[in-house]
Amino acid sequence: MEKKTKTAKRKQYLSDFRPSVNGEYVYTGDHFRPNNEAEEFSRLRITVLLTAVISAVLVISAGLLPAAGSMNCFYVILPFLAVIICCFIKAWKTARLFISGIPVREYVYKKTVPEIPGWTLAESISAAVTLVAEILYLLLNGFGGREIYTVSFMCLMGLTAAIDLLMRRAFLGISWSETAE
Repeated sequence: MEKKTKTAKRKQYLSDFRPSVNGEYVYTGDHFRPNNEAEEFSRLRITVLLTAVISAVLVISAGLLPAAGSMNCFYVILPFLAVIICCFIKAWKTARLFISGIPVREYVYKKTVPEIPGWTLAESISAAVTLVAEILYLLLNGFGGREIYTVSFMCLMGLTAAIDLLMRRAFLGISWSETAE
């Protein structure tokens, strides 16, 4: 019984689709539009998308580096794993929002807009924690002959935290309003 209720809640947006005369399904639910001027919205959207891509590139690059602490130290690996997870969830939600077009359907809006700032902040905090954990590892164990990789890893984590804060600020600059279409 609980499974049916859970599935019904998850697929509730399907009740917003109605069959038309020719047999196609038409969305009849609410939509959301940005309140910003077109030029400002375009600038903010480009900023959000670029920072999301840059963040993903930084995280992937950091993951490829064999830094001293990221190779075999759980207290560096775990927060870095959180960075990776947050990065890809944030990137997926951002892509889903902006690929869906303008206006945004209500079910897409509810699954993306309220959640993107939180995932972005979580990624930024995780990157900062990873950076602190890497510094702690260096203080306890040293570089282990991986100076260049370790310094690069630390720079990438610092840049990731900064870029995520920039993305969050730009994303929160976009205000949305509900419209019935």
